[in-house]
Amino acid sequence: MRYKKKQRPKRKEIIYNGITMASVSEVEFAKNLDAKRYTWMYEPESFDWYIIYKYTPDFKIRRKDGSYFYVEYKGFLWEEDKRKMRAVRELHPKLDLRFVFADAGKPVHGAKTRTDGTKMSHGEWATKYGFKWAQGFIPPEWMAERVEKL
Repeated sequence: MRYKKKQRPKRKEIIYNGITMASVSEVEFAKNLDAKRYTWMYEPESFDWYIIYKYTPDFKIRRKDGSYFYVEYKGFLWEEDKRKMRAVRELHPKLDLRFVFADAGKPVHGAKTRTDGTKMSHGEWATKYGFKWAQGFIPPEWMAERVEKL
């Protein structure tokens, strides 16, 4: 019996305050940013990952001290997402890229079952590869961090 490989769904287009976003969950995340009165931009910049690809983080968040960090909001990590994020990290080691997961405990796509019957979660994956991450929303301590300017 053949099984169809699970494919990533086509990118949606949902408009929030005149901005076309890729998912309902990104819109909800943006609404929470607005409720907290955070200054943010949606997909404002792209970064190379390998020669022919560009990566555009979902959100660029400004702290009170004027420094920025980037947030990739994820409901699900696909295989291509994991490869891309590791490549971006390798090519841009000083890029302050963080994850906010809709459900950090959800198993990542393609995770192998461990001997205890569990699979690697989104949060475990982010920790393993050195990414700061949070569940649901930006923790207040991310906004309070003081960043030295280079």
